Amino acid sequence: MKTHLHFFIFGLALLGCEPSEPSTSSDSSDPATGTGETETETDPANSTGDMPTTSAPTTGTTTDEPTGTGTDGETELPDESDTDETTGGDEPMCGDGIVDEGEACDDGILADDGPCVMGCHLNVCGDGYVHAGVEVCDAGEQNGIYGGSCSEECTTENIPHCGDGILQEGYETCEEGEQNGDGVTCDPNHCQWGNSRYIFISSATFRGNLESNLIEDGETTGVKRADDLCQILAISGGLPGSYYAWLSDNNGNEISDVAARMGGGEDGADVVYVMPKGGVVIANGWDELVSDGPAEPIIRTESGGLLNDLPVRVWTNTAMDGTSLGQSACNNWTSADGFGFTGSTTVGSAWTSLEPFLCVKTTVHLYCIQGKKEN
Repeated sequence: MKTHLHFFIFGLALLGCEPSEPSTSSDSSDPATGTGETETETDPANSTGDMPTTSAPTTGTTTDEPTGTGTDGETELPDESDTDETTGGDEPMCGDGIVDEGEACDDGILADDGPCVMGCHLNVCGDGYVHAGVEVCDAGEQNGIYGGSCSEECTTENIPHCGDGILQEGYETCEEGEQNGDGVTCDPNHCQWGNSRYIFISSATFRGNLESNLIEDGETTGVKRADDLCQILAISGGLPGSYYAWLSDNNGNEISDVAARMGGGEDGADVVYVMPKGGVVIANGWDELVSDGPAEPIIRTESGGLLNDLPVRVWTNTAMDGTSLGQSACNNWTSADGFGFTGSTTVGSAWTSLEPFLCVKTTVHLYCIQGKKEN
């Protein structure tokens, strides 16, 4: 009896030593509770007995990430102004006060009359900018031209002109006080032998109907009004002779073409057309004027002054030979409606025949030429 009892007790002990099945409820986080706490796990690679590694807390921050947050909780990016030199910073630009590669200067001002002008270029003589306190004038590419307004040194002295005592070849045939073999005295106004005539651009500008306070409205109209305007301007500038506008209409009568009104080539081959003050030759004779156009742009007014903001438009409706283009002419220069054909203060055919322009525009000039016929 005792023997059976011992075997029974020994069997129970053996049953208590067998391993149990893995339990599916051994996870530390219960799905029902949703605590989501992270369980500490042993790192399989850690065979040295060191402390086991743990996953990083989800609420922590690292030192290599932006730490600022916006009002909506989103991470803010660092301000570009805080970017150090290694990240590039702002792009270089003219006017920032720093002389960058490719810039001759940069004072952060870029004034037209200062030492540094637009484009970060040094203000030098010949660039068209007058350097205050350094240059008296600066006409750019026009510096030093015959009869100009500014010398090559950007002063108003030593500008080549008629009467300076120096024969300027290509512009003058004689100097003041000289006489040729025929006893003809050099014209002191033009520094030319023989008969010379003035040609200028009006200082005043007009609409296509030629309205102007220089003449009472209704007194004259059309090309006759234009001729009167040229005569009035010439007298105001102290110029001698009779003047005509280089202007044609489409009436088809004897005064429609400016060549007919002026007498055309009746003057002969010895006439030299020049601009007032300075004696710049525009053409050696009528034939040269109507075949080649002006040798230089007509940019001096009745007083001899130079126009600014060139080139400018000029009412013409006239072909190279002095005859009408037969194009729109602001109702024969009596209306500010429609279109009128213009020229431009250039050389070549564009001096007289460029393109149409609105008659209502007030910024258009007239060419005025001294002619043979009397008004």
